[in-house]
Amino acid sequence: MREYNGVKLEDEDYSVITSLEKLTGFEPEILKYPEYVENFAIFVENGRILYLEYYIDEFPPKFPSEIFKLKHLKGLSFHYDIIFTEIPKRIENLSLLESLNARLHSKEFPEVLTTLPKLKELRLSVFDMTELPESIRNFKSLISLDLYCSSLYSLPKSIGELKSLKELSLRDNKLTSLPELFGNLKKIKYIDLRYNQLTTLPDTFGNLTSIETLNLNGNQLTELSDSIGVLKNLKDLDISHNHLNCLPDRIGDLISLENIDISNNKLTNIPDTICKLDKLNRITASNNELSSIPNCIGSLKSLRFFSLTNNKFTKIPEQVKMLKKRGVNVSLRN
Repeated sequence: MREYNGVKLEDEDYSVITSLEKLTGFEPEILKYPEYVENFAIFVENGRILYLEYYIDEFPPKFPSEIFKLKHLKGLSFHYDIIFTEIPKRIENLSLLESLNARLHSKEFPEVLTTLPKLKELRLSVFDMTELPESIRNFKSLISLDLYCSSLYSLPKSIGELKSLKELSLRDNKLTSLPELFGNLKKIKYIDLRYNQLTTLPDTFGNLTSIETLNLNGNQLTELSDSIGVLKNLKDLDISHNHLNCLPDRIGDLISLENIDISNNKLTNIPDTICKLDKLNRITASNNELSSIPNCIGSLKSLRFFSLTNNKFTKIPEQVKMLKKRGVNVSLRN
């Protein structure tokens, strides 16, 4: 072993980090635990580099071959400013890799990543990629998948075969629909589909009974299916900035719901069934076409915030006065 900036490293890892230091012109920060710090940094355990966050100020950036020598590496993250054109096939050498964060300018998904047997977290932006290969089914261990700011128009059926997936973010893409097999993601707890072009959700969406957070902000939804009422574990729902004219009565079956954002739609009413949601803490309903609210709204004992700004009210509803007396933060400006 050799000492490097106060930590002991095996000879091979020492050689790699000193080479990277010369290449970048920076000394890496020594982390006390693996974390994303937007810097050149390493986390070391038992003399081995287990986590590397890489930064280099060069254009175009090159994938440093020295990294492939870190046989014990579990986490690899590249600074936001680094945009590669490809991920080399030699990444297969990192057979213990569990987490990868990178950005690419490419039209194709780097399928070599599907050969990494232990990959659990993948955060990848591929700017010109319009579709995913069916081979993503090979991500058997994947728990978290984030394909933000790509150009995806559709998803393969095999997305439904990611049985271990708990978190999925596909924000800032161009998705117009989701496959029916999307409903097979039975372990999913978090879905972020912000800023796409979805007009509807598949009927199988109601099968996602483990989901706790659902963000559909900034799509083109005109209606929600009654199947949404099956999502008994849903706590946070954002369906703002769509084209919704109404909400289904089964919105009242979301018994775990704590926060709902229905702002910037075309809603003319809120169904009375919302009053069944005993845990509801926050309602954001601004920028709609509401002229009234349910008479029973005062029964929501957990409610602390209610935004009704920019709607069609001609006078302050009595329910609003009652909520304000109770200490609820109510915003009402036309």
